[in-house]
Amino acid sequence: MELSLASLSAIWATVLFASIIRTFTGFGFALAAIPILSLFLSPIDSVTLSTLVVFAISLFRLKTFWGLSPIKPMLPLTAMLLVGTALGAYLLKSISVEHFRLVAGLLVVAASIGLSVFKTNDRSENALGSSMAGLISGVMNGLFAMGGPAIIAYTLLTESDARLSRIKIMAILFVATILALISFTFAGLISLHVPIYFILTLPAIYLGDRLGNSLFEKYGERFYRRVALVILFSVGLSSTFYGLYFWL
Repeated sequence: MELSLASLSAIWATVLFASIIRTFTGFGFALAAIPILSLFLSPIDSVTLSTLVVFAISLFRLKTFWGLSPIKPMLPLTAMLLVGTALGAYLLKSISVEHFRLVAGLLVVAASIGLSVFKTNDRSENALGSSMAGLISGVMNGLFAMGGPAIIAYTLLTESDARLSRIKIMAILFVATILALISFTFAGLISLHVPIYFILTLPAIYLGDRLGNSLFEKYGERFYRRVALVILFSVGLSSTFYGLYFWL
């Protein structure tokens, strides 16, 4: 697939903006990037490129979260994340993604509203909730590289500290991107030109990562939860409207 210079520039700018959001919050790249990337790339190429970019950002930020989050409580979530990602990648070729987005969007909107009302309970983390969050996140991760909402909702519900929330989300979504890339590879979904687009956007990824981290260091403690909920709510709305548009 050949793209014009204007299209490549738009993709570059999109990756830069979405990378800033991703590094500040620990999530949100697909929300910001996929709606615009899909204007120039196929849905599958948009998903696979987004996953590659998030993987690169995770590598840039590896020292900020690796080994800082306890592993044992994350094991049920990670196991179900693997199952869900494989299932989502398998369904990507056959399921009506628009209908799934509609249902998922409504659930995310409801979750974000609920999180804005209820206070965080640091003692509410449990294996069942963790497993369910992992399964839902995995399916969304495999379908359209948006594994964040379930993980974000669960983490914001069970962790009140902004830095620890960000660390947990980044660590879990790093694992999610690896699982997604493995699933996409075995499913034959990664086109040959996607790695080329990825290489071309590397400067934007790096610059966005640096800017996003700088913003978090300045404003993260005060605004992290608020920004995270706004983005989560936006994920739900965009997913809902996208599903309704293609369903009606």
